[in-house]
Amino acid sequence: MDKKVIYQFVFISILLTFSITLITLYHSKANTLKTAIHSAETVSNVVKNGLTSYMLNENMHKVDTFLNSVSSMKNINNLWIIRGDNVSAQFGEVLTKKPKDSIDEAVLKDGIMKYELQEDFLKTTMRISIPYKAVLDNNVDCLKCHNFQN
Repeated sequence: MDKKVIYQFVFISILLTFSITLITLYHSKANTLKTAIHSAETVSNVVKNGLTSYMLNENMHKVDTFLNSVSSMKNINNLWIIRGDNVSAQFGEVLTKKPKDSIDEAVLKDGIMKYELQEDFLKTTMRISIPYKAVLDNNVDCLKCHNFQN
């Protein structure tokens, strides 16, 4: 009878340890995902504010230097700006500022941030696309220069 109780205790202990480990891993991954999205939104705001500053100071011809410096930051693999149809129609089409994939196209269409996880055994990367909208933001009225109707 004692062996049976010991086996049950060991089985329950193993099951409990396994369950706690799975729950911890799940929550760790969820928190890491939230942190990555928050970091991407922060970088996005830095880029948006930088672009706005370059636009207001009529230095858009120098904006690549700024974008290259931001894209060289730690944990940023690629950074690019794409133009929606309205901006291309107003300021001209630029081949390097076209959507790179279906994620970019969906974000341009819906105006909603989208992300995609790419995971393998050793590395996880996240591809995030965040829209910039021509609105009144931080006392800067984007609609003074951008002809866009909501």
